[in-house]
Amino acid sequence: MNYYNETSYSSCAGQPCATDDSCKNRDVYDQTATSVPVTLRAGTKEVFFVGSQISSIPKGAFATNPQLEKIEFLGTITDSIETGAFEGLNNIKIIEISSTPLESVNVGVFQDLSSLETLVLKNNKIQNLQKGLFDGLEKLRELQLHINEIVSIKEGTFDQLENLQTLHLAKNNLSSISSSLLSKLKKLEKIRLYENELTSLPDGLFDNLQGLTEIALYNNKISYIQPQLIQNKDKLEKLLLNNNLLTELPPQMFVNFPLLKSLTLQSNLLTHLPPNVFGEKPKLTELSLKTNKLTSLPPGGLKGLSKLRKLDLSENQFETVAGEFFDGLEKVTDLNLQKNVIKSLTSDNFEKLKSLTTLRLSKNELKWLPDDVFSSLPKLSKLYLDGNPWYCDCNLIPLYNWMKSHEKILKSQPLCASPESLKSREIISLEESDFICPTTLPTTTTLQTTTTPVPTTTLQA
Repeated sequence: MNYYNETSYSSCAGQPCATDDSCKNRDVYDQTATSVPVTLRAGTKEVFFVGSQISSIPKGAFATNPQLEKIEFLGTITDSIETGAFEGLNNIKIIEISSTPLESVNVGVFQDLSSLETLVLKNNKIQNLQKGLFDGLEKLRELQLHINEIVSIKEGTFDQLENLQTLHLAKNNLSSISSSLLSKLKKLEKIRLYENELTSLPDGLFDNLQGLTEIALYNNKISYIQPQLIQNKDKLEKLLLNNNLLTELPPQMFVNFPLLKSLTLQSNLLTHLPPNVFGEKPKLTELSLKTNKLTSLPPGGLKGLSKLRKLDLSENQFETVAGEFFDGLEKVTDLNLQKNVIKSLTSDNFEKLKSLTTLRLSKNELKWLPDDVFSSLPKLSKLYLDGNPWYCDCNLIPLYNWMKSHEKILKSQPLCASPESLKSREIISLEESDFICPTTLPTTTTLQTTTTPVPTTTLQA
């Protein structure tokens, strides 16, 4: 799942400034540039090196251009930056060095850049961050270090970034982090650590971060979340935990997050949910629990999700569902139950879902269904029933007749799996007379066993 655009270059980079008024103060150097020019065009405030053949950025490279506010090296062959490369740039606000073979950055490279607000060092080969590298960057608000090969970060590396709001460390090789890594970042709002090798998170990691709005931890190997890991809950809007190894959630883990809008838990190993694990979530409109090992939900466990519109329970191990699973979910419009092992359903299962418009039941173990199973869903407009082992005998006639009268609702065509004579036939393409029950004497409690046809208007149980 892609949550961010991580490789795009700045707009206007590579465009002729003469054709774009917004770029008139920009100089762009392409693959023909082999060194940083001593002087730039008069009035230039932004300079881009795109695919340039500049292997090293020397000390004082921009000393004669103190007016610069933005410098970007994008897709260059740069593998070294000398200490003091950016000295004299008192007005610089943005520096980006991305998609290069750069393996390390020395302490002192960014010294005295007291006006720097954004530093982007993404998609390089950086392996380690030295303590002191970011010292003196008191105005830095955004630091992007994702898509590198960082394996460790020294304690205190970020301590002087007192105004930092976004720290992007995703897609590296971090297997552990210190509990004090973020402790000095009092204004941090977004921390992105997804796609690393983290197996756990240290106690107290987020304790001093009162302004957090986003925590992205997906695609790691985290198997356990401490109940008190996130103390400051008032402003958090995104908590992304999908694609980890979580087997359980602490009771009331997600209680008292009044602004939480995005919570992802799919692709873990959850076997159950504790009661009231979510609490009241007035902002949460989507919840995905797909690709876990759930067999049931706690009765009323989702009741606090009063604004939920979309619920994804696909790729779990539900054999059936109960109406009490959906207590309080009157506003859900899309329910995904596909790729489970559901064998039976009744109309009572869905009676709480009065707003449901889309129901996905593909790829379960359904052979028959009563004709009133969807009668409690007055707004149903999209129904997916394909990929089930439908047994096309006389017991399916009531559902067949319902399908024929609601054909526009069916968004996938269910096929007969048996008997052999009807295998792979579309159910609604058949005639009612095709649905034959092998029967002996008719009973109301057992399926029939001989080949004498029975009246096709009566359901044999």
